Amino acid sequence: MEAIPASSKRFKAAPAAALPDEIVEDILSRLPAKSLRRFQCVSRPWRGLITSSPFRSLHSSKAGRRDRRLFVSPAGHCKSFYACRLQQPAGSSVEEILSCSLFTQGNVFPVSKSCHGLVLLRCAEYDTHYVWNPSTGEILTLPDRTPFRAAGRRPRTFVSYGMGYCSTTNEYKRARWLSMRVFLLPAQSDARHPYRIWLLRDYAADGCWEELRCIDWGAMTDVELAAVKSQRIAPLAMYPDGNTKKVMFGTGSCKAFLVDPSNGIPVVTFSLDGVEHDSQFATMGLFEESLVSVGRASDEIILSSPSAEAWCEVLSRLPTSTVGRLNQVCREWRAITQIECFVDLHLRRQANLMSTKIPQVMFTDGKPNSFKSLESFISGMSDAPPLVDSSLRVVCSKPCHGLNAGSFMCYDFVCNPITGYYKALPLDDHRELRGSSSVFSDIITRRSSLDRSGDGDAMFAGRFGLGYDTEMGTHVLVRVAYKERNLATRDYELECEIRCIEDMFWEELDPPQRPIADTPPAYINGKLYWMADAELGHHRPSSDHEEIIALDVSALKFELLKGPMRIHQDSDASIVELQEQVCMARSHPRKGTLEIWAMKDNGWWSMEYYIEVGRFSPEYSDTVVTPLAVDSEDGRILLSTGKALGYYDPKTAKMQTIYSLGEHTKNKKFVPILVQESLIHPCDQVL
Repeated sequence: MEAIPASSKRFKAAPAAALPDEIVEDILSRLPAKSLRRFQCVSRPWRGLITSSPFRSLHSSKAGRRDRRLFVSPAGHCKSFYACRLQQPAGSSVEEILSCSLFTQGNVFPVSKSCHGLVLLRCAEYDTHYVWNPSTGEILTLPDRTPFRAAGRRPRTFVSYGMGYCSTTNEYKRARWLSMRVFLLPAQSDARHPYRIWLLRDYAADGCWEELRCIDWGAMTDVELAAVKSQRIAPLAMYPDGNTKKVMFGTGSCKAFLVDPSNGIPVVTFSLDGVEHDSQFATMGLFEESLVSVGRASDEIILSSPSAEAWCEVLSRLPTSTVGRLNQVCREWRAITQIECFVDLHLRRQANLMSTKIPQVMFTDGKPNSFKSLESFISGMSDAPPLVDSSLRVVCSKPCHGLNAGSFMCYDFVCNPITGYYKALPLDDHRELRGSSSVFSDIITRRSSLDRSGDGDAMFAGRFGLGYDTEMGTHVLVRVAYKERNLATRDYELECEIRCIEDMFWEELDPPQRPIADTPPAYINGKLYWMADAELGHHRPSSDHEEIIALDVSALKFELLKGPMRIHQDSDASIVELQEQVCMARSHPRKGTLEIWAMKDNGWWSMEYYIEVGRFSPEYSDTVVTPLAVDSEDGRILLSTGKALGYYDPKTAKMQTIYSLGEHTKNKKFVPILVQESLIHPCDQVL
């Protein structure tokens, strides 16, 4: 074997020379912010260096010497933000720096220019504001202390928002002006120059304004005018071009142009490809590389101390009503109980506790403030629960992630019976009524109108469903309506729409391939289930099985499932959730029986219970019996007829009636609703 020279051995054994810290710092300070965020994971020294205030100042000073980039967002709802070069060649690709999924559905646009690396954004429909760092992609929703729950109503308050930077304290601050001082500009001397730029030279009481620049529209050709025509034209920055400084403007159609002060003629330097619409809002701005953090969410700030974390654990184990009283003890407890992470933790803890207890039952007539606990009527503390006419249909869902949904007359509603949250959604318009006074007055008007017309209550029970999108972490509302429903010809036309509970706008959804029956839907494990209507449509079932329609709430896709055998045509079938299983309940009032079928993992159906409810007359005979829940401890089934409420024991085949109406309520019935301990209170729009 040939010997290796000693010099070669020494060369291979010598360790790599480390760069001086000053050189490493200088190299890192020249890199983009996104690269530096990744390099924080290289080592602890690098992380400490990159996150230090001196390094951020050094990085910011060097970033100011480089050319700034444009952020652009096309006009319209739910549009992402993109980063572009000012002199970007036509047809070149752009980089998405902020996805529309990270903010509220609506028209989001910049309110301020880049302020030391941060930009203030606003959603026009909801008045929600965000702090955004275009360099790192971080975005933070700002809490607003003046929420309004009637977005789209008039009059709206005229409030102006802005963001600034205090060099003394090194802090960013957002300001909200409820009233502003107005400086009067001199009267325009020439109407041929509609766009002028004025500079405030004196900030004293008698502020002095000086005309700085203007665009000479009169010297432009029709082609030049068409190139920059827009609903919105606003200056972006002073742009150095050789030895002169030009004014850069941005338009609502995602175009940027420069104006030379010597001639006032605009020259288009940037135009985003594929933009078809113009906007009255800002669609673009300049930004520089910055490592500035957008700040911490309010949840993190509130739970930053060990004592706050300890109280969070304690309070999350208490019932909702107790938490509601304790949040008046001090500001710290109130702040803890209102943050989103505490509400979610409380919901999970209470769900685990309630899994071993008898379901909590309330009575309601569908109106606000009408939810009364069953226990108060069993104990004799109250005389009678809220009742409705026997001919009136009121539909209530089981709790879905802390909220319930329901329908009655010309309304759908979403509520939290524990906290009193209630939002009514009228069918004939897109209003949202909150508060008992507005809802009650509208109900009286509509009820009297129905009585005069003689139409009665023609409510479609399957029209409204409430689900929960686990991927988005939000409740989803689904509405189904028949534009045409002819039982004689079997012709029908079905339309479907969907929206998140905190949004204002309904979106159209392709309807299912089968008509929906007049029975309430049920939400089970990420899907909403309806019974298919066998009396509509010209498609004949291939078998004698029931058909079930399922909607995946996250994927927004309908599918058709096969149900149990259809044996009796006169039975009332409905989908129910029992012990987190998809079940079908068949009530036969004429036979006095109730069948409960459960769908197994392989799609097959098994009859779990066959109950001869007719034996327990008169409360349970000759009427539709609905299963509400199954006791997880002893397996008893909670049944309701609207006249009686009782537990059926499958082991002994005996019925224990826990509440029933007397003879004096002959034409009345109660509407039971299962509730869940929850602090969920959807944050509606803010004013």
